[in-house]
Parts: sequence; structure tokens; C-alpha cells
Amino acid sequence: MASAGDLCTGLEATDVLSTKCTLTWKVPSNLSSDATQLRLEFRLEGSDGEWSAVVLPTSQTSHTVEALLPATIYRFRIRVILSSGPATDATTPLRVETPIGLPQPPKNFAISRRTPNSLTLSWRPGHDGGKAVEAYEIQYHSLGPSFSEWSKAQVKRSPIIIKSLVEHARYEVRVRSRTAFGWSEPCSPCEASLDDHCAIPTPAAPTALAVTETVGALKLDVQAGCAAEGLVFLLFSKTSSASDWVSLKARTMPHKGGPTFCLSVDRSALDNGDENHLMVRARNECGLGPASNILTYVSTPKEPTLRVKKIGHSSTVLEWTENASPHTEYELSMLREGAREWTVLKTDLKRAICIKRNLDAKTSYTFRIRTHVRDRWSPYSNLLTVTTKSLDEVLTRLREKVHSSFASQHVLQPQMFFFHRHMVLDQSIEALSRIPIPMWACDFFISFAGEEGSDYGALHREWLRMFIDQLAHPDRALFTHIQHGLAQPSHLHHHQDGSLALFRLLGLALARALLRDCRVATRFSPIVYKYFLGQSASLDDLSAIDPELHRNLEWLRANDVSSLGLTFAHEVKEFDVVKTVALLPGGEGMPVTNQNKEEFIKLRCHAHLASLIEEPLKAMQQGFQTLIPTTLSSDLSVADLQLALCGSSVLSVHEWKRATLLTDNMRAFPQTIKDFWDIVAEMTPQQRTQLLAFTTASAALPPGGFSSLNPKFTLEAMMNGPPGALPVAHACFCVLELPVWHDYETQRSKLLMAISETSGYGIV
Repeated sequence: MASAGDLCTGLEATDVLSTKCTLTWKVPSNLSSDATQLRLEFRLEGSDGEWSAVVLPTSQTSHTVEALLPATIYRFRIRVILSSGPATDATTPLRVETPIGLPQPPKNFAISRRTPNSLTLSWRPGHDGGKAVEAYEIQYHSLGPSFSEWSKAQVKRSPIIIKSLVEHARYEVRVRSRTAFGWSEPCSPCEASLDDHCAIPTPAAPTALAVTETVGALKLDVQAGCAAEGLVFLLFSKTSSASDWVSLKARTMPHKGGPTFCLSVDRSALDNGDENHLMVRARNECGLGPASNILTYVSTPKEPTLRVKKIGHSSTVLEWTENASPHTEYELSMLREGAREWTVLKTDLKRAICIKRNLDAKTSYTFRIRTHVRDRWSPYSNLLTVTTKSLDEVLTRLREKVHSSFASQHVLQPQMFFFHRHMVLDQSIEALSRIPIPMWACDFFISFAGEEGSDYGALHREWLRMFIDQLAHPDRALFTHIQHGLAQPSHLHHHQDGSLALFRLLGLALARALLRDCRVATRFSPIVYKYFLGQSASLDDLSAIDPELHRNLEWLRANDVSSLGLTFAHEVKEFDVVKTVALLPGGEGMPVTNQNKEEFIKLRCHAHLASLIEEPLKAMQQGFQTLIPTTLSSDLSVADLQLALCGSSVLSVHEWKRATLLTDNMRAFPQTIKDFWDIVAEMTPQQRTQLLAFTTASAALPPGGFSSLNPKFTLEAMMNGPPGALPVAHACFCVLELPVWHDYETQRSKLLMAISETSGYGIV
């Protein structure tokens, strides 16, 4: 219900001119929350017709009404529109009289008859601006190759005949009116060719009377400018920021006379939140007549339609229908599963697409969006609910696609490899350099010299982890370890022969580790993972790699740099020798100013993150994307890829116990089971990692934790072991055989001895 607090007050007219006036009012400070818009209404005094209206935001306290008639009395009023019901009562109508002004252009101007050397023109007087029309001026000139300047002739009335024209020429004609106050603007011109083909005139300009809103449609009342059968009336529109008119509607008038009729158009074509100018033109077989007067319709932006383009593990890509106005911005909101309040994510989106990252896995989120144009908001879009996937689901789908791709090439034949543990890196480089790329997708069966173990997956995982970790070790001089122990390609790599081939080999190995669910100990800098995923580096990447340089560049961004003497160059140190490297051609002599410092920061960041190590990064990228192209990895983020390759090092005893399987013979010894978990609970984090690696051949968990281990961690009782036997791991199957000890301390000492003092396979 409307209240007294919802009524505007103080409606006044200021700056009243002959064709426009400015109105001001006061909006109550206690305006109710369901007040959505203001409606400024006006009409001629004494008229019983519909009120013309302009819809305005509730925050607006003034508006200039244009296209008024001079020397005319108008009535203005304003009311508040409520979302919960009908509009409030309007203010008392304000009487405004516009002063005398220039006359309006003549209307319904048309060529009523043509002969080979004459034109008959007719029109109706426009508004005289408060003074009587004293004369009209006919203006005409020829078009085409015989183009001429405007010729002018003053006449007293309509119609008039222009004679002595050139036969077969094409003319453009127009007319304007004069009062004691001055000349009007010319009306819209008409064109005609002087031939004896037909004597049908082009139609006169119609008059656009009023525009009204209905549910789903916009109606324009039009008065025809002349009596003729078969006229087609075309409705055109354009926004205030556009230069071209767009045709929206065409309607044929089948009867004679000059009636007032209605052109109706779907509002969706105009609900863009902008000012839409509307005009009508009539057309017959002789051509398109001049334009009517222009009416303005201020629309509410149409609500967009929200769609999901892609769903990933911790991200989703949303898209929506785009609004036509160049002033459009979008506000995206999100409601998390179980939450009560919406979170506004973005308020200044420009493009009709958004990628939302850092979502929780396997969680439902509801999104909505609305359009903002100038000071107007559209209704909210449809509600779109998205349930994110688990990282395990994303990785499983990726592995299936890669396997399917290589299976179609008939290359999935198993490959056998034999290595010595103390020479595993060099022997692996030699062996892997010889196999063709498609063979990287095959099964590898690994055996080590002097060991009896058979490879059902565990030996392969151990070998692949050893190969990657040793190749990325700083001792190889291919990588340096930066902040937090992250490995980054060294800019000194080129001092080692064949380094790019090794980087490419490492990229292939990391792709294989991802496909074979093998976790590695080496964690690389974010820029490495970004290159794998086809993403570009940014200044944010610098904060984790070189915090000092990151702080310096951020300082440059926030402060005056004109007196620092910087140039577009930076220093690089190689073996205690400092070299100056230009950031762009001639950069050593180009000063950094406040105007170009953003470009300097961008180039300096790129130089530090990529340029010095761009070759090894691209070599690793080439190797990785040979097996996993970006079309298959687009659902992964940098954090996802790092977690998938390096796993989780957080080992919760509670989750470990809950996800563990027990064989039937193990269940017969509940005390041994209890003692085992008590021992695990007392272990240091390092000892738990050793136990996990001993049993699964991996020192880290997959992204989903213990529940994602495949096969599951299993405890089995050793029934026929020799006295004093140590626990035995079957790492290919994640099975740990426990001898049945009858005291806690014996079990603890034997278990710690097994995980810390054994290596390789075939040891009992």
C-alpha cells in the first residue's frame, strides 16, 4: 500500500523555453523500499487524452522535457511507481506555458503530382510558435550528375507548382515556414524523378502522436499524412548513442482517408534501458516518404537469460544474452548451497561471459544476473543452479578422453623397461628419447636390476616419480628452487647441451604422471602449470616467485616515477656478470614516465617470469600438451593441476582408518588392528608419509584423499610368516601384510623398521 511518505512534493518548472522546460521536485527521504520508479506525466491543457509519460529512477529530482510546442499550455504531474501494487496518487498538475518561439517545420509534406518538367507540392502548416505564419519558402535542387545548389522561392500557401524543371532529372525538395519570430527548420525532404512513368506522389510524412506501454508490447499512435490506398507505414528506432535508424515494424493501411491508427511492436526489441527515438515513414510504389516527428521512449533493460557453458571442479563458465546498449554493465550474484544471503560477485561486468573460480567441489551454487544501463536496472534473470564436479571426476574424464584418442591410433602396445636404480635417470633419458610420442600413452612395465618384484603399477609409479624428481633436482642445473621450495626452470639452462630436449621430456613425463595417477614430490612454480594449461602469466604470479620485485613494481604503480631515472631495460646476472637487457628495441634509451609505467610494469613482469626462461617453459609445454592438449585440460585450474600431480600431504589418521579395508583373516585379530592404529596415531608426519609410500608407492594422496586411493588401502594378516618377520607391502595393490604380534612394542618396532630401513621390492 502507498503511504504519505511515497508522495513527491515541490514540483516546479525552471528554464522554461519555447520547446523545452526543466522540472524539479523533491523525493521523500522515507521513500518505501518497494518504490521502484518515478513517472513524470504531461499533456496539453484542456486535453482529455492520455497523459504522455517519462519513467525515471527514484533517485532523480529533475528532468528536462523536450519537443514541446511554443506558446502552448501544458499540465505536468509526477507519481511514484510501486512494485507491490498500483502507482501512488499524482501530485497536483503544474501549469506551464511555453513562450513564443520559432515555428515548427511544415508537416505532411508531399509531392502530389509530377509531370516531365514540373512538381506539385502540398503540405500542412506546422505549429506556428505563437505567431501567425506569414510565408513559406520552397527549396529544391537536382541530384545525380547534374547536382545543383538549392533554389528558393517564397509562396503564401499550399499547394504550389514548381515549373521549368529539367526533364528526366531527379530532384530533392523541402519547405520551411516564416513568422515574425523567424524561420523554422526545413521539413524532411522528398525526392522525385521527372519522367512520364507515373504520376503517383511519394507519401506525405505521417504524424507520431503518442507512445504507450502495454504488457509485452509498445504501441505508437500514428496519423497518416495523406489519403491513399496501399500505403505501408514503417516504424524506425535508434538509441541516443546510435547513428543509424533500425526498421522495427511495417504495416499496410488498406483503406482510404487519413485515420489515426496504432503500430504495435514487441517491447523486447526496445527494452535495452536506453533512450529510444521512434519515428514513422510511409512508403508507396513511388518511394519512401519523409519522416514523421520523433518521439522518445525510455525503456527498462530487459532481464538477461543466464546459461551455463561449462562446469569444472572448482569453476564454472557462465554466459548470458547481451544487451545492445553500449552503456551496459552486469551484476552477477551467487547463493551457495545452504546459505541464506546472496553474494554479489561482480558489479561492473562488460562482457556477456564470466568465469567463476575457487568454488568448492561437489557443491551446488545458484547464480542470477541483472543488467544495468545508466541509472536503470533490469529484473533479475532466471535462477541457474550449478553443481561443481569433484576433481576426481574431472581427472577420470580427462584420462578417458586421452586413452580413447590414442586407442583409435592403435598404438597402445605395452612397453618393457629395465633399469638399475643407481643409474635410473640417465638410463631413463636414453630409453625414453628413443620411443615415438604415441608410445607415451602405452602401459610401461618396469623392472629393476636385482629385484624380484613384478610390476602391477607400483614399480611404474615409483620409477616415474624418481625420474621426474631427479630430473627437476637443482643438481641437474635445469631448475632452481625459489620461495617455498618451488622448482622453476633456470635461466642458465642453455649452458647444458640438449637442455630443451630434457625439458620437453619432463613435460611428457608430467603429462604421463597425470594420466597414470602418479604423484611426484617436486612442486613447480605456478607459471609452469599455467604454461601447461595454456594460460598467460601475470603480476600476481610474481608475488610467490620474487616478493621483493613484486613489491617494487606495485610501488611504481602507486607512486610518481618521473624522477627515478628508469628506462625500459633491466639487469640480469650470469655467473657474477651483470648484463643490461632491453625490455623492447631501444629500451635502454627510453625513459619510464607516469604515462607509460603500466607498459613498463607489464614488460618487466613478463621479462622476469617468462622471457629469461621462455624457451624451457615452451619446451615443457610442448611435451605436456602433446599428450594432454588444452582442449582436454580446460576444466583444470593451476591449483587443480598441482594437486593432481603432487597430491595432498595431509594424512588424517581418522580418515585413513575409515577408508581402510580389512581382509577376513585380519578381522580375526582385533587387538593387532587396534595396536596398528594406535601406532599410526603416535607416528610423526614424516613416519606416516613413509608408511603411505611403503604401502602404495606414493608419498602423497590423490586429490580426493584416502577414499580416492585405487586400489583401497588394505590390511591383511600374515598367517605363515617366519618368526620375527617384518610387515610386507604389496604396493601394486595397496596391501599391507601384518604379522600377528602379541605385544604392542614388538609391533611398533617391526613396523617402523619396515618403513624406514627397506627399499626396493622383493624384501620380506
